[in-house]
Amino acid sequence: EKKQIIIDKNEQELEKEREEHRKETTLKNVAEEWYQRQSPNWTEKHNQVVLNSLKNHVFTDLGDLPVSDVTKQDVISTLRKLEAEGLHETCYRVRQRLEAIFDYAEIGEYCIGNPARGLQKYELDEL
Repeated sequence: EKKQIIIDKNEQELEKEREEHRKETTLKNVAEEWYQRQSPNWTEKHNQVVLNSLKNHVFTDLGDLPVSDVTKQDVISTLRKLEAEGLHETCYRVRQRLEAIFDYAEIGEYCIGNPARGLQKYELDEL
């Protein structure tokens, strides 16, 4: 019985650590990791454009969320704001970047599924 209590306590501690790690693995943290891996392949100007679009249009709404908690509706809501401002090209680029970030997050096992995937097939107004 003592063994079972120790095992249960260890499992509880592991679960607590996993939950803490999940909360710390925010979209912003994963996006910054993705950016660090991608940026050496880009020009300095493109680096600035990408970083600014993330800071101005993604991190403000979604940056602090655990990446595994971001839903398709969260992504759509963020993109709709850009569309409402008439920033259609920015909306298109932000969606591309989010899809790439979530692909990276999936590969790194930070999340399951890509909430930005498939949105290019539809006009957001239709969703």
